[in-house]
Amino acid sequence: MRMVEEYRDSHKGKIWIIGSGRSLDDFPQMFFKDKITIAMNYTGLAFPKCPDFPTYSVHIHEEALQDMIKRKPEWLKRCILAWLPPDRTEGLTWPEDYNQDPVWIRWHAWVLKKEDIENTVAQMMDKERRKDCVHLSFYTTLHVAIEVAVILGAENVTLAGADPYQTAEQSHALRIKNPNGEPIYRQRKIGPSKNMECWRKGNLWLAQAFKPYGIQVRRFYYPDGYEEIE
Repeated sequence: MRMVEEYRDSHKGKIWIIGSGRSLDDFPQMFFKDKITIAMNYTGLAFPKCPDFPTYSVHIHEEALQDMIKRKPEWLKRCILAWLPPDRTEGLTWPEDYNQDPVWIRWHAWVLKKEDIENTVAQMMDKERRKDCVHLSFYTTLHVAIEVAVILGAENVTLAGADPYQTAEQSHALRIKNPNGEPIYRQRKIGPSKNMECWRKGNLWLAQAFKPYGIQVRRFYYPDGYEEIE
């Protein structure tokens, strides 16, 4: 089993993380050409004409992974799968090892408070303790992807399509399509959402925790540019 820690610092500089938010529809088809990218779940389908997109794909949802590898079996070789260590029984576990093709990251799904994120980041950045780190997310694959980007060497973690709010008219990007050419994500009316609030808090806490280490975590909108996570 290959662990993501084995690839630490293999991509120094900027890494783009691709979310499924509505703003992803604004990006040109070739925008991510020659960029190091981490897609999440179905977002690897968002730019089919862009060569070598994405560089990696992070998954915590088995359904999305199975759907992707039915279309492209070779997809597994660029996947990073989150898994639970044997001593944890709650949350997601994967049914198979997929012939050892993917890379794996130790993951525990639940975050209770800001201190949990701070402790995880401190362990990630400690040379003596990081190989045993169990990574955290707060109701979203995005938080795992941010941590993966830092392990891979990102000093600038840039989030695209990671909209902090969803609208009643459109909750997800329309460009992510199934084989019939229809949007994969169903649009839904959004009211107050515990998951979205946790999602925003986790982004902020990660950005704050990585900042003392010289690592920036910011959103990017096309064509407007960068936005700080506040």
